Amino acid sequence: MDSLSTLPRAIGPSLAPVDALYTPLITANSAAILSTRKTTHKYGPNPRHQIDLYHPPSTPSSAPILLYVHGGGLVRGGRSILDRYPSGLVHANAGHFFANKGFLTAVMDYRLVTLGGSRQGAVFPSGGEDVEMAVRWLAGEYGVEGGRSLLTLGNSAGGMHCATFLLMDKFAGMREGLRAAAGGDGKGNGLGLVWKGAALVGTPFSFGLAEASRAEVLKTYLGEGEDVKRKCPLGLLESADKAEVARGPKVLQAWCEFDPDEILVPQKEWRAEWERKGLAWEGFEIGGHNHLSLVSALGTGVEREEKWGKQVAEWMKYLDK
Repeated sequence: MDSLSTLPRAIGPSLAPVDALYTPLITANSAAILSTRKTTHKYGPNPRHQIDLYHPPSTPSSAPILLYVHGGGLVRGGRSILDRYPSGLVHANAGHFFANKGFLTAVMDYRLVTLGGSRQGAVFPSGGEDVEMAVRWLAGEYGVEGGRSLLTLGNSAGGMHCATFLLMDKFAGMREGLRAAAGGDGKGNGLGLVWKGAALVGTPFSFGLAEASRAEVLKTYLGEGEDVKRKCPLGLLESADKAEVARGPKVLQAWCEFDPDEILVPQKEWRAEWERKGLAWEGFEIGGHNHLSLVSALGTGVEREEKWGKQVAEWMKYLDK
């Protein structure tokens, strides 16, 4: 962790050095990570619509559910990253970490942008649609009368998809169902889950400072010019109704000390717009980490590496009361 400050802040150039630093750490704890009970399920029609459930040591029907949505720049990543870490330890480490904090942890795949084709059909708002589909599947399998707590954690591009689901009018009906589980609409239209908290970690809320290498991906997923501004999380927040956002889950914003400017500057824009709307802001900086190291640090068993995950888990546990 100490050497992260010396690495490039840009995401691409820091990938190999971060993997070199964290592969020994996470591999040393692989037996514990892989001992957490995991089941795999299909939540939708696309081959990418797969979800791994990591079960806590004891799973009472009231245990809160955490939906984890991974990053990957819209074009890569998965619930198991087999090309970078042995045995799919990332993101199995996240499932293990949060399951051992008492959450039934669902680590989902979603459709990715395929340049030069549409094999997976990832075009805005497909990320929000996949989050909605996963939540609906979880509600059908694990929802309970009166409402079981649902928490979401979106990292990087995964945070973008969670923000789309949080803010876009298209998903208002589903969001209402996640309130109605606790009597939100007074008509018994609940889904058996109550969405209590959404953590947006290292989320690219806007793309004004995005690296030039991302241009084709952003064009494929979001469009060009004003389309990008309107569809990015910041644009969705700017056009969202304050009352609708206030009725939704509590939102936690987090970013890394060594994130690049393309991530850090939009953090300030998002917070400014959130507060301009008169919404109560919650958030923190993840000290000592960069955009890639924070996820690789989970499950290592090293306290200061995992500190941010503990903070998020404690925030979510508080909301589950």
